[in-house]
Amino acid sequence: MSKIVTLTMNPAVEISAEAPHVSPNRKIRCSQQHEEAGGGGINVARTLVRLGGEALALFPAGGSSGNRLPGILENQGVAHRMTPLGGWTRHNLHVRETQGQDEYFFVLPGPEFEENEWQACLDMVSRAQKEADLVVASGSLPPGVPTDFYARLARQLSKAGVKMLLDASGEALRKGVEEGVYLIKPNRRELGHLAGEEISDESHEEEIAHGLVEQGKCQALVLSLSAGGAKLFTNGDCRYFRAPTVKIKSTTGAGDSMLAALALRPSEGNSLENAVRYGVAAGAAAVTMPGSELCKAEMVDRLYEKVSSQVISPVSSGPL
Repeated sequence: MSKIVTLTMNPAVEISAEAPHVSPNRKIRCSQQHEEAGGGGINVARTLVRLGGEALALFPAGGSSGNRLPGILENQGVAHRMTPLGGWTRHNLHVRETQGQDEYFFVLPGPEFEENEWQACLDMVSRAQKEADLVVASGSLPPGVPTDFYARLARQLSKAGVKMLLDASGEALRKGVEEGVYLIKPNRRELGHLAGEEISDESHEEEIAHGLVEQGKCQALVLSLSAGGAKLFTNGDCRYFRAPTVKIKSTTGAGDSMLAALALRPSEGNSLENAVRYGVAAGAAAVTMPGSELCKAEMVDRLYEKVSSQVISPVSSGPL
């Protein structure tokens, strides 16, 4: 099994809590406060360790909030390296209503980066990529980081012969795939943005996804369908994976749990189809956990047996 490196450009101290009811113009008294290290790549690394894999989490951090991240990760057995920032690492807040089914997510933008600070992140990956066959770059880009940051990283990893799994959105994702990456995991909205058009129906989404693979923007595309499961697109093929029905407590971390499974299973010698099936199970397991808690391995293994799949006839893609 190879070690997997993850990069989180916009990490956070995730605060989760519960409140009877959330309403405007009044104090909301919360309970069950819990703090966690968060951000896309950090969540992927945490999940990889939970699933029995090895991970090295890379991230920039600053201020007293950022200085708390290493201790949290050490307590969870997650190897990590940090590059310092002048600004303070952000906090995010997740509040779940106990008298209803609603959840509230307050996501802050993160600190402003100087050029030398985001360049230091590329340098940190350059040193660490010698230890891994796969780098997972996941999450938003904070202010000051250029939208072609993931594209720069893709070029760097390609020259070194290292695979890149990219989970991002907007221009950061679009510019990243222009360089060609190993795998991307968009949802339908993000897929439409990549194509520059709104998706009209399932055949249209399949046409777009196949086109991205055939044009070499990625070797594989996993279309996330939330509670519906996922579709795997490779060169000429599409397979649908139906998610098992579970009781949802929180959707936080579901995508990152899926991403961790997509990275782990191929490193263990499993097929990409097996990885997506495991990923759908991991995502389903994550939503059964409260707050910012991620999936548990025993739950993933149980749900894995309930994930069904079917081959969808390949389609011919047109120009995007």
